[in-house]
Amino acid sequence: MPQVAAAITQALDLFTRLGRTDLQEDLQEIEGRLERRVLSVALVGQFKRGKTSLLNALIGEEILPTGVLPITAIVTQVRWGEALRATVRLQDGSEVAVSRDEIPLYATEVGNPKNIRGVRDILVNYPAELLAQGIELVDTPGIGSIWAHNTNVATEYLPWVDVALFVVSPDPPITDVERQFLEDARQHAGKVIVVLSKSDLLPSEDLDVVRRFIADAVGDALGMPVPVLTASVLQGRQAGLEEIAQRLRELAQNEGESMALALASRRIEGVLHRLAFDFDLQRAAYTTPQALRAQRHAALQGLLGDFDAALEMYKGAWQSAFRGVTQAYDTKIEALKGPILEALRSGLDEQLQASGHPRTLYLGVATELEARARTQLEQMRDDLRRITPELLTGGAQPLVGQIQSWIERFAQATADLFELPAVTIELPLEIRESRGFSFKWQDDPGLLPTLAVPVAVVVLPTQPAVKAATRSLEERMDWFVDRNIGRLHYHFHESLKTEWHHLWQRIETVLRRLEDALVQAASTLSEDDPEARERLTAIESVLGEIDRIKGSLVGPSDRPRRRKGE
Repeated sequence: MPQVAAAITQALDLFTRLGRTDLQEDLQEIEGRLERRVLSVALVGQFKRGKTSLLNALIGEEILPTGVLPITAIVTQVRWGEALRATVRLQDGSEVAVSRDEIPLYATEVGNPKNIRGVRDILVNYPAELLAQGIELVDTPGIGSIWAHNTNVATEYLPWVDVALFVVSPDPPITDVERQFLEDARQHAGKVIVVLSKSDLLPSEDLDVVRRFIADAVGDALGMPVPVLTASVLQGRQAGLEEIAQRLRELAQNEGESMALALASRRIEGVLHRLAFDFDLQRAAYTTPQALRAQRHAALQGLLGDFDAALEMYKGAWQSAFRGVTQAYDTKIEALKGPILEALRSGLDEQLQASGHPRTLYLGVATELEARARTQLEQMRDDLRRITPELLTGGAQPLVGQIQSWIERFAQATADLFELPAVTIELPLEIRESRGFSFKWQDDPGLLPTLAVPVAVVVLPTQPAVKAATRSLEERMDWFVDRNIGRLHYHFHESLKTEWHHLWQRIETVLRRLEDALVQAASTLSEDDPEARERLTAIESVLGEIDRIKGSLVGPSDRPRRRKGE
């Protein structure tokens, strides 16, 4: 622990001196996870293998949703707590406490298709005996379904995992998709344990055959022998659960701290690798042989030209995507407005003739209408605050995925040109500035203007007076609702536009960092720098510092690690 803490301190100091606030944030997140000191066990594997059912069985309660279709869409962390509590953590940094029955609205593909609600993850606390042993169980989306984003979510979570509980089943025992996923697990997870679920489907004479087949296939994919446990979670036929739980308890007790340190080390190393790439690129440019300088300079200029063209294209696409977001927003506004007017109009004429003539009831009904309108509009304000980050994330996610694929190819081409190790560059997608989505009335809404009973209501008989009073109140109500919904619409539209712009700025900052490194390299290749020796010395100094920090880590790895975006 002291070595890793010291490495984090040294790395934070280095990042501060270099002005790399983006890397500072990553290290602070790693530090926070290390301080929790729990064994993180993620249930991973292909869709419909029974991961969620197995997790529910291990904690002894059906808390997370299961079904006949691929269900899980969001990473859900289940930790010990004195009572059941579920918290949805959104990408805007806010949190929403939900009931047990509301979890499917956020965690499943049906309730939250393509994560339109902008959920980062879900935290469930529950007083299960297994969780009290310093173990955290994590449910992940299934890989290999028609929803590719689910596979991406599961793969990107692997770097945070101490133990990958890889769940397979007899139908079929293992697929090519699962083999590929195991390759990723080998690179990231500290330990892999295979669980053959639905073992009750196999007769006893076939169970050992299938178990050996899976052990051989997984062992080949991972390059090492891996234990294969069996489990059945059906009520009345549960089996194997205690063996799995005992294996996890032993790991938490005997290897938990060392695995947590190794995970933190891998994560820190991955962050340092991203920084080293920039300086490796500069060093490679300074040390390029004279015979190769013109060639590399031309290739680099071509890459930079492609970069500028692609960046301009994505800027245009970003603006077009925002038009789609605002259209969806306008649709939401209209969808919320209709029920408000309907609710306010409901029973208005009955109220006006409940007892006596409408002229004696008009002001009382108007006052009640004002209170109801205030409540309805405040609810609309809260609904808009909730859906605005969802609209932003849903609109941005597909395009960010495209930009991510492009920048990965671009970084790989740059690395190949200078014969450097590849680097993974993750783009931000979190909607962090939730303050802009809050709306407060600047003054008392004054839902209805100062009222006087209309003359027609006073002089007409009861039934015509009811119609006149109803029409009068509806006109006033429509005017007020339109006026205040217009204010809400303008305010939240401006919030959308501001945050959309901020999100692009954060993405562009990441892209420009890479471009700056390339521009510096191109400049170095194109001319003799009289201060080249001093600059190279400074570059070597930073790279040496990075190597020293890496060397101080527990169990460092030579492989670059993929980083999970937050």
